[in-house]
Amino acid sequence: SGGDAIDCNGNLYIKGGIVIVHGPASQPEVGMDYNGVCNVSGGMLVISGINSNMTQAPSTSSTQYAVLIRFTSTLAANTIVHVEDSDGNEILTFAPVRSYQSVIFSSPLLKSGSTYNIYTGGSYSGASVNGLYSGGIYSAGTLYKSFTISGIITTIGSATNGPGGRP
Repeated sequence: SGGDAIDCNGNLYIKGGIVIVHGPASQPEVGMDYNGVCNVSGGMLVISGINSNMTQAPSTSSTQYAVLIRFTSTLAANTIVHVEDSDGNEILTFAPVRSYQSVIFSSPLLKSGSTYNIYTGGSYSGASVNGLYSGGIYSAGTLYKSFTISGIITTIGSATNGPGGRP
């Protein structure tokens, strides 16, 4: 639609299930926009979109860890972003249907103090449902960054464009 993919004028609670969002490729719209809190306590959440200072991760009052990845350049539609732990276990393999410069995800597989690697590109042998891959093997693309979970929300990178206004 070209608007905010998730647009909540109050509080948003995600307690389980799988939420996949292919957000807009251009501003001022974002993948998730909320005005209260966004508390994630279970399930899998993955959102692609632009990278602006209006891009929102879940709230720090969440009980499940989340990551906001802000890429330094725009990635083409269907480019895989893959996150794995330091032992090579898959945490996320996702290919947004639109060009994107940010990915927000929350998973029960994320653990405090654990280190993860982010890859872009590559290929995957398993099945995709709405861009979220599972049940296969990832053939590595390019290592983008490594990070360690130290708080409920981990942000990698910084906003590169867009209007201000949101914390």
